[in-house]
Amino acid sequence: MEQDWKVGVLLVIVIAAMVLLGLNIARAGDNRARLAEVTQRQSFINETVRISSFSSQFIQSVATVAANTGDQSIRDVLARHGVTFEVQAPAASAADTAPDAQATGVSP
Repeated sequence: MEQDWKVGVLLVIVIAAMVLLGLNIARAGDNRARLAEVTQRQSFINETVRISSFSSQFIQSVATVAANTGDQSIRDVLARHGVTFEVQAPAASAADTAPDAQATGVSP
């Protein structure tokens, strides 16, 4: 008789352990799925930062070309997209060393 209750308690403990094991396995699968989603989002963020940097450099280059050539059509395209800039004339002493105008104050 004494063995029966010990076996019963042991059986309950084993069943509880199996249920907890099943829950742990299910949670591990959820964690892997969430980790994959977070990794994908982080990759998107990193790519966006890289593209944003390229975009800023590209806009700066186009604005410089528009400033150097005086091309009004490029200025109009940039203005339509919210990019404005001012052309600063070179200083008298710097005119000898830097003949090209630079677009400054480019703001997307």
